[in-house]
Amino acid sequence: MSSSPDLGVRRYHKLDLAADMLIEADERIRDAASNVDYVAAILLAGAVAYIVFPILEEDGVIPVREVMAKLDNLFEGRLPGSKKTNASDFLVSYNALKHTGGRGRGAASENLEVEMCLYSEAVSIMEDTLMDAAQLRPGDETRQRFKLRIQHLLTSDLYSFD
Repeated sequence: MSSSPDLGVRRYHKLDLAADMLIEADERIRDAASNVDYVAAILLAGAVAYIVFPILEEDGVIPVREVMAKLDNLFEGRLPGSKKTNASDFLVSYNALKHTGGRGRGAASENLEVEMCLYSEAVSIMEDTLMDAAQLRPGDETRQRFKLRIQHLLTSDLYSFD
């Protein structure tokens, strides 16, 4: 990450920013001084997930959360007409922290509490997002740079990729 932020308007490539965001999320998890560090990690990694998802789908690669949703729907024995699991169901912590009220969540004032282990959620969302990032196909220079910059995260002892 650069030592000082840019204050002017300039063009950014989202994958360059995504690499910075994943590195920052990892640092927040490892060096957490408060719950806000875990919240920041969840929000950063969740945002990267939504950058990487569409690229994978465009490349014909099924994102990890899509695979998990398909498996969940296959093995859960859903009743006819019941709601199917989708990929966003595996980003519940991200969405819960990002949104309040609306879209079936009720009134904003009644949707202000969340119950989760912030550390576990931060690690989990990082693992899933990193698994998706690892599936990015080689392409242009920016994709290659992105994968090189996050390589150390893909081999980290903090995340399990079994």
